[in-house]
Amino acid sequence: MKFRNLLYTVGTVLTLSSCAKTPFYQLYDVKPTNESITKSDMLFFEDENCKITYNLWSHGGNIGFNFYNKTDSKIYIKLNECNFILNGFAYDYFKNRTFTTSESNSASTSNTSIGSVAVTGVNVYNNIQTNQIQSSSSANLSSSVGYSVSTIEDSIICIPSKTTKRVSEYSINEALIRNCDLFKYPRKKK
Repeated sequence: MKFRNLLYTVGTVLTLSSCAKTPFYQLYDVKPTNESITKSDMLFFEDENCKITYNLWSHGGNIGFNFYNKTDSKIYIKLNECNFILNGFAYDYFKNRTFTTSESNSASTSNTSIGSVAVTGVNVYNNIQTNQIQSSSSANLSSSVGYSVSTIEDSIICIPSKTTKRVSEYSINEALIRNCDLFKYPRKKK
């Protein structure tokens, strides 16, 4: 009896697990245009001055790179002369942008007072009459403080001796490529 229950449990688990969608990845074939070195999952270029390393396995195919200065002096990269080229289209690394960071704080205080008086008496016609007087006052105080810092993008990056800087701007593709010949979820081979 226990064997039969175990068999039903294993069968149910296998049936339900086969219905789950398996992860699906689209891969790009990246080929360098000139001499470079591939080591495990990294692509890099190296000479006596620098080492440039690409890690293309990040989400969306981030095409950013690390630039290591091997020399004893500063190296300057002119971003206004650098491009990312994808399928024959050139994209500038320097875009002459201004980045702004801002922060603000505010505080407010409100005070309200209400007072009322009721007077009952006999009017000129010998009727009982009640008169009510109400008074209110309100005071509000508010203040706000804020600041912002703007930074203008540099067209030249300075890399000091024996240090690394990351240059990252573009991703190869954040979305799935849709094509009539490609399935969104390919079928498993049996």
